[in-house]
Amino acid sequence: MKGSWYPRLVVGRGHESLVSSSGAVLLREAVRLSGLDAVLSDALAPWRSDRALHDPAKVLVDEAMVLALGGDCMADLAVLRAQPGVFGTVASDATASRVLAALAAGGDEALSAIRDARVRARDRVWSQRRPLGSSLSGQVIVDVDATVVTAHSEKESAAPTYKRTFGFHPMCALVDHGEHGTGEPLVLTLRAGNASAMGAADHIAVLDAALAQLPATDRAQVLVRTDTGGCSKAFLHHITDAGLQYSIGFGVSDPIRAAIATIPVQAWRAALNGDGEARDGAQVAELTAWMPPRPAITSVALTCGLSGCGLSRAANAPTPARNYDSPTKTAGVSPALPPTPEDEAGHCPCSRCVTASVPVPRTVSAASKTPGCVISLSTVSRTTSCGSKSCPWPQN
Repeated sequence: MKGSWYPRLVVGRGHESLVSSSGAVLLREAVRLSGLDAVLSDALAPWRSDRALHDPAKVLVDEAMVLALGGDCMADLAVLRAQPGVFGTVASDATASRVLAALAAGGDEALSAIRDARVRARDRVWSQRRPLGSSLSGQVIVDVDATVVTAHSEKESAAPTYKRTFGFHPMCALVDHGEHGTGEPLVLTLRAGNASAMGAADHIAVLDAALAQLPATDRAQVLVRTDTGGCSKAFLHHITDAGLQYSIGFGVSDPIRAAIATIPVQAWRAALNGDGEARDGAQVAELTAWMPPRPAITSVALTCGLSGCGLSRAANAPTPARNYDSPTKTAGVSPALPPTPEDEAGHCPCSRCVTASVPVPRTVSAASKTPGCVISLSTVSRTTSCGSKSCPWPQN
């Protein structure tokens, strides 16, 4: 890459009074300041012919900007092409199509080159400042979730979805930037519309790819957070073997609900938010001693009764639950001892339940004396299913 992709911008009198799509200038400057333009250009050099006028890296970045501006097809590059003074030289639709076809033919090699370039750019940005929300432990919280993207025609891999729509069901991993952030995409894996939201293999593959996107110094202090789709033994064992913590949702059965109801009042303690401050209407208590016996399980339940919180359960609806593993915890924690703020903070996204990057159960608030959201701190051993029909623990 020689020089910059973009012309120098100036603000002064005597110029055009209106510049369309000027919001994309923020993306343009983010690409430039992070160094993504240079590292991506170097990474995709093998896919650029000697006589090519357009850098494959800039074609990809231009496509990303078009998506951010609301485009949904290749022809929408015309939006950028109409502003050469802002976005520089933009490839024609035919050229962009040939570049994408060449990269697609490169398969995993091209994908790895793109991901490596993103890692290098992220390292540069995070070395200046880690863009994370307030956290008592300095953890990197990675949200893993599947989402539905609709398609209006029979495109490749488009299929009926569980929401009775038609399109795709990609699996995503994003870094939680905290209450005042929007999250940072690490990995988005394209999947067919009929792909399962509970596939352990997909969760494992996305998590591994997401960890590889983080700076090396941050990969050992990750909290993996997802909804009930990630509640499989294979995925939990994979996280545990990696030495990471997790907060995983699972449907609460009647035995667990009954156990929560038997916890004495004096065992409950105030729940804390990420800043270490008590959350209104939320308490935490040890649940293990009140549960049906199951070997080598230690759990701490965090219940949230915040009015309007997306994690509060609806009347007559299964209670959402979250479960996370900590290598520092052992069996036999006293029911009267709550977890530390470091354990509890960051595991409940209640304070920002409307943030798009946080997987929130599809429930609504309802007035109820029974706590609605259960977050469990567990150390799970490799044990076989207990075989009981009424066993409250995840069996998949």
